[in-house]
Amino acid sequence: MKKTMTISVLLLLASNLACSSTSSEPGNALFILPSDPPKIKDPAPSQGPMLFSNPLRRAVPGKADGSLTLAKVLQSIEESFPLLAAAEQQQVLAQAKALSARGAFDLTLKGNAQWAPEGFFENHSFKTQVEQQTGLYGAKFFTGYRIGSGDFDLTFDGKRRTNHGGEIFAGASLPLLQGGVIDEARTKQRQADLEVEVAGAMVTDRRIKVAKEASKAYWQWLAAGQQLRIAKDLLEIAERREKQLSKQVEKGEIPRITLVDNERLLANRNEFLISAQREFQKSSFALSLFVRDAEKRPIIMGIESLPKAFPLPLSLESSRQEIDIARAMEQNPKLKALALKRNQFEIEKKLRSNQKLPTLDFSVLASQDRNEDQPSKTKGDFELYLGLEFKFPLQRRKAIGLLKAAQAKLRQIEAEERFMRNKIRAGVLDLLSEISAQSQRIKQTRLGVDLSRQLAKAERSLFQQGQSDLLRVNLREEAVAKAEIKSVSAQKSFWESIANYKAALSFVENGLE
Repeated sequence: MKKTMTISVLLLLASNLACSSTSSEPGNALFILPSDPPKIKDPAPSQGPMLFSNPLRRAVPGKADGSLTLAKVLQSIEESFPLLAAAEQQQVLAQAKALSARGAFDLTLKGNAQWAPEGFFENHSFKTQVEQQTGLYGAKFFTGYRIGSGDFDLTFDGKRRTNHGGEIFAGASLPLLQGGVIDEARTKQRQADLEVEVAGAMVTDRRIKVAKEASKAYWQWLAAGQQLRIAKDLLEIAERREKQLSKQVEKGEIPRITLVDNERLLANRNEFLISAQREFQKSSFALSLFVRDAEKRPIIMGIESLPKAFPLPLSLESSRQEIDIARAMEQNPKLKALALKRNQFEIEKKLRSNQKLPTLDFSVLASQDRNEDQPSKTKGDFELYLGLEFKFPLQRRKAIGLLKAAQAKLRQIEAEERFMRNKIRAGVLDLLSEISAQSQRIKQTRLGVDLSRQLAKAERSLFQQGQSDLLRVNLREEAVAKAEIKSVSAQKSFWESIANYKAALSFVENGLE
């Protein structure tokens, strides 16, 4: 009995040791029992994309002059954008699945009871057992107690009979070949842990995409606001001239038809203003999806929150392209997710290779009946059993087929990784080229604005001197408006390219490093 108690204590100590040990390396086959699933944290700036900085302390705008900044839009997203909250739930779901995969290593309590109240052999028996599956080379430990009394057929079920005090038993099983280095339970647990990291990468990917969409919505809103200002300025010029022309008509200095012509211009410019107002409202509604108050309700930004102008264009040196390409490949969340998927199938491949081996399990069982002052006829002293169990499908078609499937999936993912790296490199180079072209376009459109304003000013001066007519003045003023709209469009396109470039580099802080 003392031997059995000693073995039971040793097995339980081993089980407790198993519970306190863990290995988080996905490729490490020897671990004892898994800890809780890993929780994804936002990467630090030195390790990954810097996402949205400080929380939104007040509901927009951000500048002292009351204008809305892109930084505030991005902060608002981090605080309250619904699709980000939805993406984070996917990560919670992955963590729940990882926790579920650890169920294979739960401490298990088992029991059964049998009664034969009528018949030639009247007896009853009861058994309870605690089992612990570990990752210690696939070892399983168990210990328990059973009792059986009454009349038993000693040929068939005599083992169910015990002494009056019952029997304490303990044992273990250890796979020597298949299931030792790795098994299904450990594979699923490691793959589930990697899936949590995949979900975290996908949350980051969603944040980057939302930040890009929000940035483009912001620049579209700013461009629409600038065009609205251009339309208002164009109308105000015609309105001021209307007053001057009315006085000249009253004095008989000019014919009334000139005033009528200006009224026609007023109608056209009012129409242009209405169209610009509609575009600004439309862009405000689109931006409101990303700008929310403390109660997470969309805020429709008015003209009063519009900045005076676009920021000055950034100057990106061509020498940074290799650094940015390396960063883009290192930080790209989709590429990270592919690498994690590759790790999952590498574990799968290792499992399937192991399953080609024969099953050879070693087991040990020790037992001791209690209450030795009233022993049964069939129960003696301490009992110890050692055993080996062998199994080997000769064709091994299942294991070979699953191994080939895992190898094919690995090759598929590796090919996708190569293509994605090529795509990332080409995308960064293309965006750098686009940003450079947009920067040159801004310079040319600004030059066009300056020249158009000079011509319009000269034409108005000639008109006042009676050396030009209203048609030419109108054409010059409309040329200024068109040049200004082109300049606004060029600036919008530039900053949209910057938004795309930030997304390609997997960071969304306000500005580029």
